[in-house]
Amino acid sequence: MVNQRNHAVKCLKYLSALTMLLLITACGQETAAPSEPAPGTNNPLPVPDNGQVETPAESTAWQLDGASSALHFVTTKKLHVSEVAHFSGFAGSISSRGLAELVIDLNSVDSANSVRDQRLRDLLFETAVYPQARVEAQVDAQLVDGLAVGAERTMTLAFTLDLHGITQNIQASVMVSRLTADRLMVRSLAPLVVDGLSFGFEAGFAELKSLAKLTSLGTSVPVSFYLVFRRAEVQS
Repeated sequence: MVNQRNHAVKCLKYLSALTMLLLITACGQETAAPSEPAPGTNNPLPVPDNGQVETPAESTAWQLDGASSALHFVTTKKLHVSEVAHFSGFAGSISSRGLAELVIDLNSVDSANSVRDQRLRDLLFETAVYPQARVEAQVDAQLVDGLAVGAERTMTLAFTLDLHGITQNIQASVMVSRLTADRLMVRSLAPLVVDGLSFGFEAGFAELKSLAKLTSLGTSVPVSFYLVFRRAEVQS
């Protein structure tokens, strides 16, 4: 009897040890967590850009320095009499993505003749209805940022001009120069001739001609510009 009891105890110990070994082995072979979480759970994995991810807001990279810039135009009357005028109020910028904008305050027109200036505002530009002109262009932001100090680049710039309620596509030959690390200059290589009739100025030209008792008044106006931009301060 004693031998049978001892044999039974040994069998129980053996079975207990075998059971423990099987449990340990099963725990060691537990599969790793799947790389994709179950639907409805938070996804800790990187999400690929599918074109719908919200991008940071576009920021201003360059700001126009109005005090160092100039915007002139020339009018011609009586066939051969030319007069230079300019706008003293305008603002502009170039964004981090290369969107260039220039907004001109038409009320700031200055032809060195206050009576003529008022007529230009009221009869030609009609600033009570159209107070501003707007220029927009897309430029190569990498080219602008990568231009070395002292280097310059000529190019044909395509832009839109919104004037007197009409928008036209125009091209201009310009030179872009890097004056310093933080200053950029864009200037016209040749006068840009703007056809006033294509912007609906027929009636305005006729009224100006009649009031000034002119024999002729040119409707095509050469425009030249010299624009200096400063690198925009980074907002903290």
